[in-house]
Amino acid sequence: MRLALSNASWPLLWPSPEPVRLTVSTEHSTFSLPVRPPDPADAELRAFEAPEQARTSQWSALSKGEYERHVETDPLSRDVITRTRSGFDQDGRVALARLAAAGDIEGGDGTVTELRIHPDDPLRARASMLQRTELGRGTWRVSVETEISMRCTRSHFVLEARLDAWTGGERVFHRSWNERVPRLGV
Repeated sequence: MRLALSNASWPLLWPSPEPVRLTVSTEHSTFSLPVRPPDPADAELRAFEAPEQARTSQWSALSKGEYERHVETDPLSRDVITRTRSGFDQDGRVALARLAAAGDIEGGDGTVTELRIHPDDPLRARASMLQRTELGRGTWRVSVETEISMRCTRSHFVLEARLDAWTGGERVFHRSWNERVPRLGV
């Protein structure tokens, strides 16, 4: 059993605008869990059945997607940076699979994320993600790429995003956003 106390849960929760210091006084604290006493009737309970599971995927891989995760501290800024990259092959292309049951459609997703935070300055927190999705059948090819980043000031969250769509090699749609959202109570 473990009890963990924290003043932040980065990156699950965005940090407060200023560093927080917690003081926990344990002299009058207790930690108790309910205890169920053994029951002689427990021996007559039936065993659990095998777990249910979904059917296996009918997708067959056309290229192998890789997964990478790196955590490092930038020696100059002292930011702790976590980078992940998944769904891309060795050459940097989206790894594809084929679904024969859907007319041999091919598809795949690649994602790159970066989380950055400074241990003493929560206002330098930043999260970003890029995702690329590709679909195709025969000569028909479409792809969508989205990118979003979030950072903050003392009073606002700052979001920047873009969306691009292609059919074949031609970009058919582009939109970008730059939004400021007030930090109300956060």
